[in-house]
Amino acid sequence: VAFDASTTIWVATNKGVAKYDGSLWTKYNTANSGLPNDTATCVYVNNSDAWIGTRNGLAKLNGSTWTVYNTSNSGLTTNRMQCITAASNNDVFVGTNTGLYKKSGSTWTNYGTLNPYLTAKYSILSIYIDTNNDKWIGTDYGVFKLQGNNLTPISSLFPNYAINCNGQNYNIYSITKGPQGGVAFMNNDGLVEITGNQVYKYLGVGGDLLAYDTSSGLIGYLKKMGAPNLLYSFNYQNYTGVSLQSPIKEANTLDINEVRAEILDHGDMFWGLFCSQGGGYEVPKNSGRNANFASALWIGAIDNGGQLHEAAMTYRQDGNDYWPGPLDTISGTIDSATSDAYDKIWKINRFKVEEFKYNFSLGTVQSGAYTVDNDILTWPAIGAGNFTRNLAPFIDVNHDGLYKPLIDGDYPDIKGDQMCYWIFNDNLSNIHTCSFGIPFKLEVHASAYAYTCSTITDSLKALNYTTFYNYKIFNRSTQNYHSSYMGMWEDADLGWYLDDYVGCNPANNYGYEYNATPVDGAGTSYPFAYGAKPPMLSTVILNGPLAEPNDSIDNNNNGIIDEPGEKNLMTNFNCFGNSNDTVSGNPHPVDDFYQYLTSHWRNGTHVTYGGNGTTGTIPTNFMFDGVPSGTGWDEVSLGDALNDRRFVISSGPFNFNAGSSVDYDYAIVFTRDTASAYSIQNLYQKNKEDVNKI
Repeated sequence: VAFDASTTIWVATNKGVAKYDGSLWTKYNTANSGLPNDTATCVYVNNSDAWIGTRNGLAKLNGSTWTVYNTSNSGLTTNRMQCITAASNNDVFVGTNTGLYKKSGSTWTNYGTLNPYLTAKYSILSIYIDTNNDKWIGTDYGVFKLQGNNLTPISSLFPNYAINCNGQNYNIYSITKGPQGGVAFMNNDGLVEITGNQVYKYLGVGGDLLAYDTSSGLIGYLKKMGAPNLLYSFNYQNYTGVSLQSPIKEANTLDINEVRAEILDHGDMFWGLFCSQGGGYEVPKNSGRNANFASALWIGAIDNGGQLHEAAMTYRQDGNDYWPGPLDTISGTIDSATSDAYDKIWKINRFKVEEFKYNFSLGTVQSGAYTVDNDILTWPAIGAGNFTRNLAPFIDVNHDGLYKPLIDGDYPDIKGDQMCYWIFNDNLSNIHTCSFGIPFKLEVHASAYAYTCSTITDSLKALNYTTFYNYKIFNRSTQNYHSSYMGMWEDADLGWYLDDYVGCNPANNYGYEYNATPVDGAGTSYPFAYGAKPPMLSTVILNGPLAEPNDSIDNNNNGIIDEPGEKNLMTNFNCFGNSNDTVSGNPHPVDDFYQYLTSHWRNGTHVTYGGNGTTGTIPTNFMFDGVPSGTGWDEVSLGDALNDRRFVISSGPFNFNAGSSVDYDYAIVFTRDTASAYSIQNLYQKNKEDVNKI
């Protein structure tokens, strides 16, 4: 529906367009007008021009003159129109099933060719121009803002808020003025409004189509699901719910170098809970391309009574095994209030630390003239009560055992040029709703960090494409655990997720994912594929727990068995597909997670060398340990079907006694060579060199 200046109503229908001037109806269709198709999908009136979108092109009616624009006579590359609006300068914006277009005079702009966010993947469902002349675009993949020629997902514009539509496949059918004068739309959280830099959510208000009534200031919305075809109005003045959306507490971003990694504080990372495009490990930064879809810490062990304990995460479809905060040192428990207080990821840049130290030396910290970074002020250095202990590492300037940045000049002790720090546990609830394993009473002090150096030599630039992780894990229970394994589960989708292979290099303690074909996303319309000369992504174990004495295993892969002080590095590498296969599919509770950590299949059989790892006779701990398309056992030589791969890289066995702690360090290394001729053997060798440098 559209209204012109004389309040004539225009209606687009599946049998043409009708207009009503208060007393007379006029109908236009292919039989009596220049309309190119009777299925009219949208209409907009701009001054004396009525713009009508159809399934067969865009029509303009001026007086009695019809003009039709389609793929044969305009900049349109599709004839299926879906929404229209016009700016104050009379530029006409058109949304189609394959992207966004602008008609400015006789010039057409196809935004899909100008930036990665608008390609054939995105269907434009709504366009709204606010009072600041900003353009907001609703798609079948969330809301974007048009800034110049660039389309930016709103999750990037408001990174500190959970605006849960980008990456969620939520159709934004309408965007309109909000009840507080901002920009409003419906997503899977309900009604959301953006005003300046503030985000509001109106809980309990949800529908499919929106309209703003300028005379009453009310939002009208149509609710099609649950209460079919009912029309509601929302009066903000009568709203008694909590509308202000607080900044995200459980997420932060490591983004100092060429990687933008979304960090979460529930034992999982990267999977785009609050990021756009369904993934949160973007490399190169600002490219829109993600090299890792999800990652999580998995731990399994046996207690002295023979019971299996597990803590693991995937995508939270079923629930959590980890929660924020430290455990009580006496009981190994935590209450929800304490957990909520630690539901945060602290982020510190080295520059801010050095700036703080310099200003403290000048006295401007003490005088208040210098504003101290909030994450330095609130750094969780020491707990309280039964939680009293050293938590986050810090430099204690006067060695009094207390963290007092404003008085003593104490400051966080960080690794890298930027570090994210958080604390989580596996015992807020006595039920693990992901693995359904018995809780350990584990407390994890976690950090993710990275280095940046724009002037680093080309031969060492792998450092700018690498992120590092450390877990210091405490056993706060009274139980000793043995046959313990810990490791990382990775769903490392390299751009397009259905054309990846995996493998491992035991001698160098890393597993990797690479593209099965020379062109990532070939034959798809996926806009965030890496395309030709795709990258390789590796996870390398740098440090692990002490091996069990005399276990007759070369736990660190250096060719020596049971040497003094031997660490568990990559002792196991297993992979499985995104399926419900009862042998090699996605893990199900209860013991599948431990099976994968220990190089077993879901049915309890050990991985065997060769083929798909299930039919051989020689047990092995390392799936696909050969050089891709070179020597040994690899997926290229095997000719595996392309699929969505996941892998588990783990370390064990080790003893994890009550009151003890273990350190676990690993790095994620990204390698891509766009200058040389592509071959998987060359890429593998270059990635191996990068891993060794790291």
